[in-house]
Amino acid sequence: MLEAKKYNLIERIISVADERVIDAIASIKDRADDVRAGVPKKSSKYTTSTYQELQSRFVDIEGLKVQQNYTPTTPAELTSIAEEANIEQSIEELLAGLKRMG
Repeated sequence: MLEAKKYNLIERIISVADERVIDAIASIKDRADDVRAGVPKKSSKYTTSTYQELQSRFVDIEGLKVQQNYTPTTPAELTSIAEEANIEQSIEELLAGLKRMG
């Protein structure tokens, strides 16, 4: 039974025309050999230092708000600004204009 499975697998591998598939099969075989030999699983290509580097790129919005003493604009202030700007178009027209620009 095992010999028949081996020959079946060999025939299937021989029929493969894509080198990437062959490389993937070889990789699976290598990993199986490693498991059988007790070799620890290979770690991810992302190390702890890589993760920390990526984390350092993120911006702490709440921290920035505190640091810059941010206070949000109230609806009344927004209405006042809009009145001062004398905007006559509807919000839908303004948004459509922004979409055309972007």
